[in-house]
Amino acid sequence: MLALKPLKNNAYELRTLNSSYVVFLAENGVSNITEDGEALSSELYPLVADDIQETIVAYPWALKDSSIREPLKLLSKTLDLRFDFEEDDFQEPQTMDLSDLAVAFKTGWGGKPDKRQKKALSKYGLEFIEAIGTGYNRIVRGDNPDSFVTVSKTPSAQNAGKNVFRDLRRKFF
Repeated sequence: MLALKPLKNNAYELRTLNSSYVVFLAENGVSNITEDGEALSSELYPLVADDIQETIVAYPWALKDSSIREPLKLLSKTLDLRFDFEEDDFQEPQTMDLSDLAVAFKTGWGGKPDKRQKKALSKYGLEFIEAIGTGYNRIVRGDNPDSFVTVSKTPSAQNAGKNVFRDLRRKFF
């Protein structure tokens, strides 16, 4: 997560995905950056910029907070940072409503999806692949067939449908 905590003397503690820095700002940008108490040479600033940029891309909604955005603007005078995101990007991602998928599988699992389950799977871009011969049936994500959940060929237990839903939620959502 991207965090920027003000310290004394125009310094900020900057936490990124990979590290923690103390950044000293001046009117024209960065005057000094330290990591673990050691001052970094200006040759290492591009690595710090890459670390910050990676964190911004992962957590763009952190820029919604002006207490983070404004010091980053000063940082960008020295470091080559790009954070020209749209206002919509500042919103935290919402959890996906999977209630219709849960309801579809609550009725059980018969080895193949029934009509309701097929409809729910297709709504989320998932597809049932029946095994030929021996092997397991699979539910795959359409955009990545290498990502799949194996499912039984037969109704194996009373909770089989709930278990299939649980596995789908863990793997894909």
